[in-house]
Amino acid sequence: MFCDGIGSDVSVQILFGGGPILNALEATIGIGKTDITTRVDLTDQPATIVQFKGTEEEIQLDLVDSQATVVLASLRIVRTDDGENEPVQVGYVAVLGNPPAAIECEGP
Repeated sequence: MFCDGIGSDVSVQILFGGGPILNALEATIGIGKTDITTRVDLTDQPATIVQFKGTEEEIQLDLVDSQATVVLASLRIVRTDDGENEPVQVGYVAVLGNPPAAIECEGP
């Protein structure tokens, strides 16, 4: 899944597993020149997925620091699909020290 900020310099990438249950394997949230990420090959701001919930209607994801003491970023997405048009996926991302930013997303 890829998300871009609406009127802001925010980006989100989430890699989902291929099983029957939606689960997040990796996540990167970029704001400005900083990336908060679970990927070990990108070391700007290492993070761990502490909470994930994914259904057909919503996605919730929280990233914490390596000591699991500070929530670095929270992501909330609402998903709608009327079956006739392109599905709509919108929400917000809140990154520690920054105001929440609206996002729109593409992908599963």
